[in-house]
Amino acid sequence: MATDEQAGVAAGDVLTEVLARNRTTESAAGVLGVSLRQAQRLVARYRDGGGGALIHESRGHPASNRLSAGTRELVLELVRQSYRDFGPTLAAEVLLDRHSIEVSRETFAEFEVADKSEAHTSLFLRPKK
Repeated sequence: MATDEQAGVAAGDVLTEVLARNRTTESAAGVLGVSLRQAQRLVARYRDGGGGALIHESRGHPASNRLSAGTRELVLELVRQSYRDFGPTLAAEVLLDRHSIEVSRETFAEFEVADKSEAHTSLFLRPKK
């Protein structure tokens, strides 16, 4: 499987051929697996900005909906102290009702995975089977 960087190099090679008139835009669209219109947009971006223009501008930036480190620590501390026996869904609901902190249950799952990788015990207690 090709990495993003390798795919970018391959796309750059194909788009260079289009600009050199050695390949049609239709052919490039087929090789790149995009629509004709998207291939035309890629050719225009490549012509104006080179290979760097093919990389998404948001790459390397944190997500805009990411919790701040302080909020994350506050949530983890509250759950560990008061809501350890709650599941992720109930904990998210209680945090919203009692503390006005909106966190999705999926975020708790991410926290738990991060906690396990840091060699901590589970964020939530699991019932014994």
